This record gives sequence, structure tokens and C-alpha cells, in this order.
Amino acid sequence: MASPKEMCAVLTQNLEYSFGIKSDDSCSIGILSLASSAVDAERSGTSVAMKCARRNTLPSKAALTEIAMKLLTDRDKAALKAAIPKLAPLVGADKFVGAYEAFKILVDSRKEARVKRYCLALLSELGEVDLQKVNPWDDSLDIDFGDLLQTCMDDSDSRKTEAYARLTAAITLRNLDTEYRRHFIIALKQLSSKELLLLQQGYVARHSEIVHDDGFDVLNQATVYNPKKLGVIGGLSVEVFRRLGFLNNDGITSLGEKFVESTHSKDDLTADALGWRVWQKEAIAVVVGDLRKLILFREVMKNHRVKVSELADSVLTSARNNRIAFTAVVFLGPFGGLTHSQKMKWSGYTEKHPGQCVLIDAEAGTLNGRYSKTFSVHAPLEETARSILHHYKYIVDDPIIP
Repeated sequence: MASPKEMCAVLTQNLEYSFGIKSDDSCSIGILSLASSAVDAERSGTSVAMKCARRNTLPSKAALTEIAMKLLTDRDKAALKAAIPKLAPLVGADKFVGAYEAFKILVDSRKEARVKRYCLALLSELGEVDLQKVNPWDDSLDIDFGDLLQTCMDDSDSRKTEAYARLTAAITLRNLDTEYRRHFIIALKQLSSKELLLLQQGYVARHSEIVHDDGFDVLNQATVYNPKKLGVIGGLSVEVFRRLGFLNNDGITSLGEKFVESTHSKDDLTADALGWRVWQKEAIAVVVGDLRKLILFREVMKNHRVKVSELADSVLTSARNNRIAFTAVVFLGPFGGLTHSQKMKWSGYTEKHPGQCVLIDAEAGTLNGRYSKTFSVHAPLEETARSILHHYKYIVDDPIIP
């Protein structure tokens, strides 16, 4: 974690260099105050943004406000007018005459709030960077930094503010390759916040085994980017991703992954951030005697994010003494439909590996063998499932409330 002074130095130098305005001691103190808050929050496990969210308000008159107002208000009108020639490149030479009026607009409440969000997100990225390796005077970075900050202010989609800040950090603090910089800036300008979310979903689906809402499979990228699911507008977004080089027939490309990582925090790129659930690593095998009970068993196990793999007796070859590669094998009866040969094979397996085997059967018993636990087929299946999962050290989730 970077120290407050290091955070202060990097942010102040970047702001000074991009805008050409020399910050005085009061501005530096304001930045240092905010950086100190960020460090304290990091150590306590609470981010500055989280603290603000708990108060349900932006920190009025906070240190960051002082920074933004110092740079953007006309409190010192003469100084700001003198800075217009330096600010003009950020808005384009053809807008030189209107530069002063354009920057006056930035002081309205919505722009002020956006500046705060931008700087808070930028500060949050500093803790993951070795600031000793950062060169704030790198001539190749100032244009990108200025473009991003100005574009962020001009973008009508305020929900992209944090994405602009994180791309700024990726460019100026993580030394993002030059060949990516301009492409990523153009892409971020072009994409909507909904499209950024769609890329985020595809990224998470690629790197985690997500529980599919429908059925019992893993949510994959083909489902995330299914045109039928996305509709006409969503389908157009997919075409935009392809044109930018972020998506192909196999899903997100390496370029697309780099873009997503440059515009999202690590916490954003998790299933929890999207409200998704992740399958537990170990599936449970099931030998089915009554197919009518299989779907219900899968549903119950899905509530606890446990996949169910159905076994056929063909897995028991002549080397049937070998242990099947599952944590548990559940025999879901009754087994009146099995042939005598099938019953003999499975009973023989339970004799060899009783600690792995669980029986759910009628009270009279329709499949002989040795089992670590036995349950009645008439008992509530949810209770039975929870008992099995506890026995084999799976995570047992709280009941899902519709």
C-alpha cells in the first residue's frame, strides 16, 4: 500500500502537468488529506467510497472538493483566465475562445460530483502501484491523461466515471502499452455503461464457473452473448465488440480482457460484484434408481451450488475396484428398475468404498451394500441434502428465498 505522501505526489503532479496549473500548498494538503483517508480506510478494510456510501452522500467540503474547486472554479478569475491557453488543448484548438465558458460549466453540482468520483476511483488504484516506478513527467502520458479527464467530464453517461479513472490509472500508473492507449480511450468513449457491463459479465463468465439461472450447467460466454437473449440492441453491441477486436467466436479475446482489466477494479471482476453464484469445485455423483427424483435432487443441490453428475454402470469396468473420482456417490432409490446384474455391480462397489457412498432408499431397502450414511427416500430431500453436504465438508448455503 502506497503512503499518503506518495499518493499525494503522484496525483498532484499529474493534475499539475495535464492542466498546466501550479497547485499551492493548500491544494497539496487537500490531496494529502484525502490520500491519508484512503490509506486509513484500506487498513480498516473500508474504502473511502464505501464510507461515503454508508452516509448516502458525497463528502461535501471534503478534501477532494477543495482540490476540484481549486482547479476548476473562478475564485481567482485572473489566474484562471491566464490558464486558458494551457487548458485549450484539452478541449480542442477550435474551441479556444469558448474554453473559459466551458470550464465554468464544470462547477455545477453534477460535474463537481463526477470530479469527486473520478479522483476517488483514481486514488483507490494507487494502492496497487509501485509509485517509485511512476514518472509523472513522461511526455507520452500527459495527452492521454488530459484526454481521459476531459472526455470523462464531457461524457453524458456518468456511470462510466470510474471506468475513465481506472483507465487513467492503467495508462499513467501501470505503463499500459502505447499501442493499447489510444484504442482503449476511443473504445471507452464509444461504449455505453451497459456495454461495459456486458463485457464485464463475459469476462467473469470466462474465469469462473457461474451457476446458470436456467438448468444445471455452467453459464458460459455463448449464453452471455447470445443474440436471442440480448435482443436487437444487445446484438448490435456484440457487433461493436467484434469490430473493436474485443470478441470473437470463442468469446472475449486477449485484447478484450486487457480492456476490461483496464476499466474495472479487481473487485468488479468477481461473481459477487454481479450478484452471481459460483459452483463449488467438487461435484457429487449420483446413481439413479428412480429418474423421477433426479431433477428434484439436482435442484436441491443447485441451491448449494453443487453440481450433480449422473453415473451409469458402464463406469464399473473389470477394474471396478478402482475408486470413482468423486467426493461422494449418492445412490438415489428406490432401485426396483435396475437389473440383477446392475445391482450386483453397484453393491460390490459400495463394499469396496463405503466411506464414499450414501444411500437414499425405501425403508425396506432395494440395494444392498455398505454406506457411510443412509436416508429414507420419503424424508424431506432438502434436509437430506444438507446432511450429506455437511458430512462431506461442502459449503452449505443459506436457503434461497424467492
